[in-house]
Amino acid sequence: MNAMGHAKINWFQACQIVGMRSLGSILALILAILGLLLGMYQFAVLIVLVGSVLTFIYSMVAMMSYPGVNKNAVAYIALIVEIVGAIVAYFIMKEFVFSALGSAAGSATNFLSNIL
Repeated sequence: MNAMGHAKINWFQACQIVGMRSLGSILALILAILGLLLGMYQFAVLIVLVGSVLTFIYSMVAMMSYPGVNKNAVAYIALIVEIVGAIVAYFIMKEFVFSALGSAAGSATNFLSNIL
């Protein structure tokens, strides 16, 4: 089995790499749910994006730490692309969250004014 960087890894090492990827995703998901429950919506969006970048970093470090890995620039270029993608996604998701909150807040205000 060849991983990125042309490392010869076995099935157990591949499971470790997948575990490192899921670790960053699960941490981001737990913190994002906590942020949503506490009403910190921008924090939730930001932590999901940070979690996606951390997931990529965890898996790259796990792959690059095996002996016999060809440490070329492919992993570093992929990391830069991931960080730029996360920054762009942050600005896009921030607008979606704020527009959804604005429409929800407006409907809640109308609902309360109709009751009173």
